[in-house]
Amino acid sequence: MCRLVTAVLLGFPLLAAVVSAQDNPSSPTPNSGPSAPASAAQAQVTPASNPPGSRAVPPGLAKVCSDKNPPPCATPPRTIKAPNPKYSKEARKKKIAGLVVLWLVVDANGLPRDIRVARSIGYGLDEEAIKAAKKWRFKPSTLNGQPVPVQINVEVTFKLY
Repeated sequence: MCRLVTAVLLGFPLLAAVVSAQDNPSSPTPNSGPSAPASAAQAQVTPASNPPGSRAVPPGLAKVCSDKNPPPCATPPRTIKAPNPKYSKEARKKKIAGLVVLWLVVDANGLPRDIRVARSIGYGLDEEAIKAAKKWRFKPSTLNGQPVPVQINVEVTFKLY
């Protein structure tokens, strides 16, 4: 299983972390969960708009620094642990591949919360992406040296090989 974990913060690209794991028993793979042969899940950065009806930055969340968002702003969160999502049996059986977009908040403790699916592909893959995201851990964003919560967008790509 091969995966690149990255995130988009409030629509601005940000590389959160890179984790690789392969279906090769001879290569060690830290932070990787059980993998399915001939399948992979990958999370990657791409700018995305906010879901319909949402605000640019929800109340109580800090904005992350970027070219479009000058200080005062928060540093981006950094991934510490990002276990791979599994490929669901239903999706593997039906040979489904695609993209799940998750919106989540990384809180001041570096824990993901308020995880929701912004773009679904179904067949159990949305649920697998959420299960994996719940296990992710981050170094939290900071503003003026203090940890603050921020919203991020994560795209998880499921591919069959």
